[in-house]
Amino acid sequence: MANTDNPNGFVPIRSLAGVEPRMSRYTVNSGQVIALGDAVIFTGGYVQIALSNSGSLGGVAAGAAAPASGTGYIYVYDDPETIFEGQCSGTFAQDDVGKQCDIEGTTGIMEVNEDATTETVITILEMSKKSNNALGANARVQFKITRHQLAGDQTA
Repeated sequence: MANTDNPNGFVPIRSLAGVEPRMSRYTVNSGQVIALGDAVIFTGGYVQIALSNSGSLGGVAAGAAAPASGTGYIYVYDDPETIFEGQCSGTFAQDDVGKQCDIEGTTGIMEVNEDATTETVITILEMSKKSNNALGANARVQFKITRHQLAGDQTA
């Protein structure tokens, strides 16, 4: 069965601490367009969308924000112990479990880039347990942010 190609960002699944994934409110500066499920970074007192070359992540947007002028607010799943789900951008194989890799995409369509290991900001924990998910192209996986701005480098 082929997986559907539907990159739609990252979704919180659970917290390793055994509680609901934590959300905190942050400020977004004008000009930033952030969609629900986008990976974000904290810089200069504001939240910005993460890029494929971001060396660490602050979390995942729990809502959308696009302030036209001034500042706005956004909630972010910012707990370093949160497990997320996302679509792989390439072909996922079982040996990718445990792999430290990168993210890719733009607002609203972020994905796990299991083929890139430059920034190693996330670690793939397992394939998603959804019944319509299979190994191969566009598989959905569960991952943890392992270069987290609120917890440092957890890749070791």
